[in-house]
Formats: sequence, structure tokens, C-alpha cells
Amino acid sequence: MKKSRLLHIVSIIIIIHSTISVVYGSIAILTYNSMTSIMEAEGLANYSIGVYTFSLIGACVELAAGIAGVMYRSRKTVLILGILYCLYILGSLCFSAVTGGLSVSGLSSCILPALFMWGWYQSK
Repeated sequence: MKKSRLLHIVSIIIIIHSTISVVYGSIAILTYNSMTSIMEAEGLANYSIGVYTFSLIGACVELAAGIAGVMYRSRKTVLILGILYCLYILGSLCFSAVTGGLSVSGLSSCILPALFMWGWYQSK
């Protein structure tokens, strides 16, 4: 099996991004109670714990897709994790559209999954 250079580079970028997301998602869940009390004291709306959990699970899926893309042991595994990664991004876009509206920067989050899948397609 020959892995494309695009898949390798995009996978490394995904690993870096998702590692940061896992760290910050874990911090958000661990400090949820104190964040909620501070947000309520300031009169600001806060998301439920489910939103933070969804974000953390998505970051873990993203990390797994990046690692699978770098290792490229099984084409089928990379495809499955790539599809899960794309579904997570689409779910995040839908949530953003409902809660705050779509923006150009929000749509830019589709670039890495698209490049990941294109890199997978180019790999033999």
C-alpha cells in the first residue's frame, strides 16, 4: 500500500489540532461546574455538559483519524475514521448553524476533512 504525501501531511496537521482540542475539551469538562457558576454570575448563557462531551468525543475521533492516516496500515480503517471525522464536522456545522449562524470561518472547518478524504482517495 502506498500512502499519498497529502494524506501524510494533512494527518499530521489533524493530529496537532486534535491533540489541542482533546486537552482543552478535557479541561472544559473538568471545570464545568465552576465555569457554569461564573457564567451564571455574569448573566451569560452556558452550554450543557453534552456539548462539551460531544466536542471531546469528536476530538478523539479526529485524533484517531489523524493517527490512522499517518500509520496507514489499513485503507478501510482510514476510510471509516475519515467518514466519522467528516460526520463530526458536519454535526458541528449543523450545531453552529442552529445556535449562532453559519460563517465563512465555520465553513473553513470542512477543508481538512476534505483534504484528508482526497489524500485517502489518492493513496493506493
